[in-house]
Amino acid sequence: GRTYSVGAVLNATRFVSLFANRATNFVPSNQSVVNIDGVPAAPIEGQGYDVGLRFSLLDGKLQGSVDRFSTTQANVTDNTLSGQKRAAMDAIWAAIDPNRVPNPQWGEFKTTRTMGYEFQLVGNPTSNLRLMLTGSRNRTTVADRGARLFAYIARNLPEWQAKAALPVNSTLGATVGALTTLVTTEAANDRSTIGIRQTRSSEWQWSGVGRYRFDPSSRLRGFAVGTAFTWRDEPVIGYQVRPGTALFDINRPFFGAKTFNLDAWLERSEEHTSELQSRLHLVCRLLLEK
Repeated sequence: GRTYSVGAVLNATRFVSLFANRATNFVPSNQSVVNIDGVPAAPIEGQGYDVGLRFSLLDGKLQGSVDRFSTTQANVTDNTLSGQKRAAMDAIWAAIDPNRVPNPQWGEFKTTRTMGYEFQLVGNPTSNLRLMLTGSRNRTTVADRGARLFAYIARNLPEWQAKAALPVNSTLGATVGALTTLVTTEAANDRSTIGIRQTRSSEWQWSGVGRYRFDPSSRLRGFAVGTAFTWRDEPVIGYQVRPGTALFDINRPFFGAKTFNLDAWLERSEEHTSELQSRLHLVCRLLLEK
C-alpha cells in the first residue's frame, strides 16, 4: 500500500504557532480471515488530519496546545456482527444444502470515524514544580458496517423464505423460517447502529499530573512526590428494545459508569539508590516487627 504524511507549521508570533497535519495508513489483512462470500479480507486503510495551535507564555513557564482532529479507519474487523447469525445461517444451509455452509473463518468489517478536540496545558511555576492537564472530546461513530453480510442475507432471503417450513437442527429455532426471522432481526439492529455513537467508548476524558521535586539543598534532596488523575464520562453500552419488538431503540441508550482514578507516588533519584534501599529495608523491618 501507498501511504503519505504531510504537515506544516506557521510561527504566527513569538508566542503562538499554527499547525496542520494529514496522513494515511495501511495495514495488510490477516489472509486467514475471509468475508461471508469467502473472499480474503481487504487491508485496513485509514486517514486522518489535525489542525490547531500551540502557545508558550510567561517565558515558557506555561505552554499548551489545542487541536481539532479526525481519523477514519476502513475494513476494521467487527466481531459483534456475527452474533447468533453465524449459527443460524449454518443451520439453515445444513438443512437446505450442506455444501453452501459458509466458511467458518468468515468475519465482517466496519468503517469508523472519530472526530474531536484535544487540549493540553503544561505549567512550570518553579524549577521544582511541574503540572500538566490534558482533555479530549472524542466522538466515534460507525460510518459503515456489514455491507457484504447484509447483501448476502438479502441475496439468499427469498430462498430461505420459500423453504420456511423446513425443519432444522438448532437450539435457536425449529424451522428455516424461525431462523430466518432471527437473522433478519439481528441484521436490522446492526444496520440501525450505522451513523450513531460507537458503544463502549467515552466521549469526554480528562487527566492531570503534578510532580514536585524537593530542592537539592534541602534534607529531602533526591526525593520527589507526584499525583495523577484520570476521569472519563459514561460510555454507551447498549440500547433498549422497542416495546413489542426485538428491534433496538437507538434514542434510548444504556450508559455505563463514569470512571475516576487517582494515583500518588514517591520517587528517589538514582544517585541515592543505596541510601534509599537502606531506608526501605529499615521501614520494612519496622513494619514486620510491629
